[in-house]
Amino acid sequence: MKKLNRIIPLVAASALMLTACSSTTTSEEKKPETKPAATASAPATQTPEGAKDIVDGEEVDLATNTRAQDPDKFPAAPTPPRYVDEHPAPKEVPPHGEELVMLAKKMQEKNPESKEGLYNILKQSGVADYTDEDILWAVNNLGVDWNEVACDAAIAYQKLMPHSQRELFEILYSQPASFTVDEARYAVKNAKIDWNQVALEWAKHIKKDKPEMSDEELYNYLVQVGGPEYSPEQAKWAVEHLNQ
Repeated sequence: MKKLNRIIPLVAASALMLTACSSTTTSEEKKPETKPAATASAPATQTPEGAKDIVDGEEVDLATNTRAQDPDKFPAAPTPPRYVDEHPAPKEVPPHGEELVMLAKKMQEKNPESKEGLYNILKQSGVADYTDEDILWAVNNLGVDWNEVACDAAIAYQKLMPHSQRELFEILYSQPASFTVDEARYAVKNAKIDWNQVALEWAKHIKKDKPEMSDEELYNYLVQVGGPEYSPEQAKWAVEHLNQ
């Protein structure tokens, strides 16, 4: 992912250097006065409001260094097709189909998995002599709402580490989680997650690692494209409540 460093400070620095060089005199009697090197520093709000750029096919607001925060607009990178979508389940109940359904439900109670994820676990477990048809039939006949399963998985991932909506979306649809893009979008929109609190947890983690970081630097890090990418509102709330 490319960085969004602006070239304006570099141009300004180059101009200062050229000016310093041109002031040197050729006179042997008069030597040029030695002065400290000038340092170019860009003001905090140099980028005009409304300025945009395109990063990974998405519009980025250069003034705030953020992308769209609506999960319905999150793009999904190309991912390998799911095996369970390419191979339809048999219509007739296979020999071990119902037995495998019961096993799969017990597994889901412990760790919510996508249909693809559950298929892979059962396939690799080597339990009994289950055939591919047995497993395909079972994962397609669990009678569960996969959107709600994705919500449960989202909450489980958040317990391991705080993720922003965008980060969590990318985890859910990517391998090995392998939820569909629609299921991932549904989860980050509907899972019972307090995103302000999640941003605060991440801010505390960063501040502990880098105590010298200012509130402004911490805010900029939290919203940074390619970084955590919390929304400006979530990042602002986190910084404001950091010491409370």
